Amino acid sequence: MAQALTVIVVRAMTRESLTTCVVVLLLTLAPPSGAGEEKRRTSFTDADLESYASRRQKEARPAPEPSPPSEPMSPAPRPVAAPEVFQPPHVVLDDLLGTLLPADKQRAESIGDGILNFYGGSLQGPIHIATRNFMDEAAFRTLVQQVYGSPVNVIGFYYTSEDEIVVGPSSERFKTLVHEMNHFLVEKIVPNPPTWLNEGLSEFFEEASLDPEGLKIRLPAWRQRSLQRWKNGGQQPNLSGILQMTPQDVLAHGEVGSYLLRALAWSIVDFLTSTESGRALFQKYLTELNARRTGSDPYTAMVMAYSGSIRQFEAEWLKHVDRRLGGT
Repeated sequence: MAQALTVIVVRAMTRESLTTCVVVLLLTLAPPSGAGEEKRRTSFTDADLESYASRRQKEARPAPEPSPPSEPMSPAPRPVAAPEVFQPPHVVLDDLLGTLLPADKQRAESIGDGILNFYGGSLQGPIHIATRNFMDEAAFRTLVQQVYGSPVNVIGFYYTSEDEIVVGPSSERFKTLVHEMNHFLVEKIVPNPPTWLNEGLSEFFEEASLDPEGLKIRLPAWRQRSLQRWKNGGQQPNLSGILQMTPQDVLAHGEVGSYLLRALAWSIVDFLTSTESGRALFQKYLTELNARRTGSDPYTAMVMAYSGSIRQFEAEWLKHVDRRLGGT
C-alpha cells in the first residue's frame, strides 16, 4: 500500500503588522490504487482553513467550570396515617353452642349496648362475649360441679378462667343471660370489682328492657319483699359490711340470706342511679376504684368519692329504700 506525505504551505497573511502563518501538516494514508476509485482531496479552500482554525481555537479554550451541584431534593413527605376513628362500643354474643334464639341474641346485645352507654369509659369497638347457653340440665350441672367443686344451686355464672358466660336451662334464661353479661362487662371496666357492685349492678340490669328512649329498669316484686322483711325485722344494715362483702359471704348466708344481700346491693345501685347527683357519685366511685386497681378497698373508695360522711350516705340510702317500699 502506497503512502503519500503531503505538505501544504498556506499563504501568509498580514493583518495590523502581525504575520500569521499557518502551516498544516497532513499525514494521510492514500487509498489503494485501483481503477474507478475516487481520489482523496488534497487541496483546501480558504473556508476550509478558517473552519479548521476555528475548531482548534475552541479546543484550546479551558473547559467550563462544572456547575454547582443542584440542591438535593427534599424527601417526599410520608403519608400521614388517618386519625384513629373512635368506634362506639357494642356487644356481640358469640353463641358457642348455637342454641341462642336469634331474637334473644339481638335483644340481649341491644341491652348490652345500653349498659355500656351507662358505664361510659374507654371501651370501644365490638366487645365479643363467649356464651354457653345450655339446653341440657345434666350437661350444665356437670360443668357447675367442675367449676365450683360442689353442686352449687346456680342457674348461670361468669366463668372467669375461660372468660365466658354460662347460662343454664331455666324459666329465667334471658334474665340470667343479661345478668351474666353484665358481670363480664363490669370486669372489663373495673378489674376485680367489689362484690356488692358486681352483684348489685347485675341484679339491677337483669330487669332492663328497651324502648325508644333507652333502657328502662323495673322494680321486681321479690326484691321489694326481701327489703320489706329486712325492714320489718328491725335489722340495721351495716353499710361498711355490705361494701366490703365477698362472694364467699354471699354463699355463706344460704339461699335466703344471699337473696337479701343481693337485694341490698341492688338497692344501693338503685339509689345511686335514681338522681343526677347519684349518677355523678357512681362515676366518681368507679374512678376511685380504677385508681386503686385492686378493688380490695371499696369502702375507702366510697369515702373518697362521696363528699359527705358515710353516715350521711347511709341515711340518704335508707330514705330511698323507704320511698321504694311506699313509706314516707
